[in-house]
Amino acid sequence: MPVQGQAVARPRSLSGVKLDGDSIVRLIYLDESGISSNESVVVVAGVIIDADNQWVPVAEYIRSIIAEYIPVERQFNFTFHAKDLFHGTGRTFFDRRRFPIERSHEALKLLLGVPARFNLPVIYGYVDKRVATSADSKLNLKPREDIAMNHAIAFSMCAAAAEAFMKDRAKPNEVATLHAENNTDTHKMLRLARRSLGGRSKYNLRQFMGSAAQRYLPITRIVDEISFHEKGDAFLLQIADACALFLRYALESKEKCEAFFDALTNNQRHILTQVAKQLARGSVGMNMLLFEDLVP
Repeated sequence: MPVQGQAVARPRSLSGVKLDGDSIVRLIYLDESGISSNESVVVVAGVIIDADNQWVPVAEYIRSIIAEYIPVERQFNFTFHAKDLFHGTGRTFFDRRRFPIERSHEALKLLLGVPARFNLPVIYGYVDKRVATSADSKLNLKPREDIAMNHAIAFSMCAAAAEAFMKDRAKPNEVATLHAENNTDTHKMLRLARRSLGGRSKYNLRQFMGSAAQRYLPITRIVDEISFHEKGDAFLLQIADACALFLRYALESKEKCEAFFDALTNNQRHILTQVAKQLARGSVGMNMLLFEDLVP
């Protein structure tokens, strides 16, 4: 952790220390699910892509899904939203009164299948808001601040999972950049998380992260600067959105999701059974889904 008042030369890491690597090869696209006060678990999930080798084939495949399910006149900058596809939400293109829910579900399964199809690792962090997190730390947070704190803890756990992937599975000189949706809530949360991870905040998120995550701190393989995009301009944000939603559903043991869990895990549903068991072991956690060993 950097010393208060001591300058750290750029480029620097998400923890504010010097980067351990010099080759930006991996891009990590992040999204979240469950930040509303009505939901019991918040998840931040990231999809990791090798920009040199995977970008073009993945982009072409997602464009083919849009071409199959979306009319030509609506295809420019079209964005899938997993929740709309799953529920057939009203007042969207996938309103079940105008668009068959079966077709919506077909498109959703194809999106969920992208990580396994192209061997894109998925990392995630979560917080069970029903048990001890920021509310029990006597920080006297207002409701909106408590939401942001839980979101920031989930992000920090996801960042630790990303660091674990980079340290344990990437080449020694590789570093990764983070990419997130451009919205007010995400900007606020990331500002809080970055300041805390860099030791520049009165809120110490490390105390909530647990020993498994803390062993990967300080973060040295993730670049500090975070790029923000509209979902229509960064196609992998749509995949991160779908992964975050169904990882949350797995953690919550949500019913009637089996076909979607199969799509996400390439019919290796037992992987998400283990995800669901994580919640029983603690109020915060992190992990990764790796697909190189999965077979159809």
